[in-house]
Amino acid sequence: MPYPYPRKDADAWIAYTDTALRDGSEFHLAITRNDDPAQAIVGSVGIRLDRDKRAAKLGYWVGRTFWGLGIAREAASRLCRWALANLDIARLEAQAVTDNAGSIAVLRHIGFRHVGDGEEMFQARGGKHRVLRFEATRADLSAPVTPSLAPDDARPLLMVAACALIDSDTRVLLARRPEGKSMAGLWEFPGGKLEPGETPEAALIRELREELGIDVASNCLAPFAFASHAYDSFHLLMPLFLCRRWRGTPTPREAQTLAWVRPDKLATYPMPDADLPLIPLLRDFL
Repeated sequence: MPYPYPRKDADAWIAYTDTALRDGSEFHLAITRNDDPAQAIVGSVGIRLDRDKRAAKLGYWVGRTFWGLGIAREAASRLCRWALANLDIARLEAQAVTDNAGSIAVLRHIGFRHVGDGEEMFQARGGKHRVLRFEATRADLSAPVTPSLAPDDARPLLMVAACALIDSDTRVLLARRPEGKSMAGLWEFPGGKLEPGETPEAALIRELREELGIDVASNCLAPFAFASHAYDSFHLLMPLFLCRRWRGTPTPREAQTLAWVRPDKLATYPMPDADLPLIPLLRDFL
């Protein structure tokens, strides 16, 4: 940004961000402090979408008075996780000038990986400067959901039961994982982990009631297929059941987003790697 920063530039910037927010192409937010009764602005954080690449570019700044307090790190991390959970993107991009150690530390701390170098024009610095380019995906920003690998590299087995709810119009219910969960923003079949001593059918009955507020009888759950997939820190085994009868109306109870999807459109929804082999089987069956 230019320095000094004229008021007319500030007014133009605020108007621009409002327009971009309304059309969903960019999300620029003011950073304020919770402990400040006046809610003074201490910085800004934003992302710009590139829909063709299913990516978004992260940018942020914090006033010098507030450096060293972890504000940029907290704001950038929060916005990145929100974006991956709620927008149709698969990765985030960012860059920092090579002599900006603070900004580089922020990106590394929240999970970004250095993927290359380049050169960019900076108005405030009066010319081109070398930059480091960074990238992050859901895997980079997600906390591990299971213990790390044992010394012999044996992956712990995670048992999960899933259900394809099918309505009278032969549509399948998908749920989008909410912010705060691993792989947030991806779509999946409702279900969840088996508790100790629990059968897959019992786990589904419990999970469907907790997640969607519906009641399902065990004899309405038909075994269909299963997924066996090795993630970095665990191996997933997931039986998929079909269900056409239940009591109640599926309602999101855990901040997830729901979508009734026709079989030929299932492949257009980004899903976890373990779910992908199940899609053509279910599509062809229906």
